[in-house]
Amino acid sequence: MIREDVLSLTPADISTWRKQGGQEFFAESRLLCLSIMEGIQLTSRIGVIPASQVPTRIEEMRDFLATQLPTTSVALETQCGRRPGGIVLRTHDRGHIAKARLEDYEKALRRRSGR
Repeated sequence: MIREDVLSLTPADISTWRKQGGQEFFAESRLLCLSIMEGIQLTSRIGVIPASQVPTRIEEMRDFLATQLPTTSVALETQCGRRPGGIVLRTHDRGHIAKARLEDYEKALRRRSGR
């Protein structure tokens, strides 16, 4: 949630505001209710899994990403081959948010193998 007064700040001040924890994130249930009330489409959700099932090894995460998201569901250009960028992992309360990028895991594995 972004307060209206924040929108009039300079980009540098907005950056500082965010870095200092100014931006609030709604829990998933509240976000869903708000999106329905306001008629706003949410980003794609591909599923819910317990944190204990999120892969912790590079190879496992690369395989997990390839399995969970074989193609993108939000291609901006058809000539890109619908290759997915990655997925965003969030706790239900949205207290922790991270992006797992397929390309990052592939690069890490190539570096590890010396290719």
